Amino acid sequence: RADNVPAIRLYERAGFVREGRQRHGMRFDGQYYDSWGMGLICEDAARDSGLEQEARISIRGAGPGDVAAIASIHEAAVRGAIVKAHYNDAQIDAWVQPRTVSRLQEQIETRRFFVALADEQPIAYAQLDPKAAVIHSIYVLPSFARRGVGRRLAETMFEAARDEGLSRLELDASLNAVAFYETLGFRRLEDVDHELRSGVALRCVHMTCAVDS
Repeated sequence: RADNVPAIRLYERAGFVREGRQRHGMRFDGQYYDSWGMGLICEDAARDSGLEQEARISIRGAGPGDVAAIASIHEAAVRGAIVKAHYNDAQIDAWVQPRTVSRLQEQIETRRFFVALADEQPIAYAQLDPKAAVIHSIYVLPSFARRGVGRRLAETMFEAARDEGLSRLELDASLNAVAFYETLGFRRLEDVDHELRSGVALRCVHMTCAVDS
């Protein structure tokens, strides 16, 4: 558990990820301070427990037949424990509002849309809007979190951006994903209220990153 910015940054460089914030979780010198719970899966432990899935994971472009799996991944990821540390139930319910088949098919057709597979089963997805130079989403099933799947999808997004001739990418990161994007080289620009289709707002961080040639 970490309670100050230098310590948090140090742990993140070592591979730890933020899992949840505890209000007034630590007491020092008569005052209470917030703290972050952080976690790390060791490589040896991952191998011993059968969690190492890297060799079995592949990435391909999404197609119309992936719509149902994409919707399922989206809901499972948003309802994960890490998200609940940052948003209330009403916000989460609005966030997981079912995507229509036609809307998802349109996104697959007009954006660079990818799915990650484990044993040929979709476990994550990501989408890049090349016209706006915006990454709209990277979602991973909670059961495959912290295994490098999101990073591999992000690398695929950067490759797609280079193919499109983009020099910079932007995104609105949910609060639970900010640390992940920072490890990819994104930097914070400003806090924003990201409005969902339902009108419910999510506090996010607008971030940007240069696309290396």
